[in-house]
Amino acid sequence: MDEVQQHGQVMHCSVDGNSAGEVYLKLDTEHTAIEVVKALNHRWFGGKLVTATFVKEDDYILKFPSALL
Repeated sequence: MDEVQQHGQVMHCSVDGNSAGEVYLKLDTEHTAIEVVKALNHRWFGGKLVTATFVKEDDYILKFPSALL
């Protein structure tokens, strides 16, 4: 999380306990999201390769309605 916060503010975070380790982040700006994806994509974490991608904001809110607060 510290590395993510170097680029901007995390507005919402959720770990999908039913997955192999999917983590969802809602960030403060589109620019922050771009920088975080660039920083994390194809890095190793906990012995696993990170694949960072974008989720449309509307889809994110549908999945996590509490992220609107």
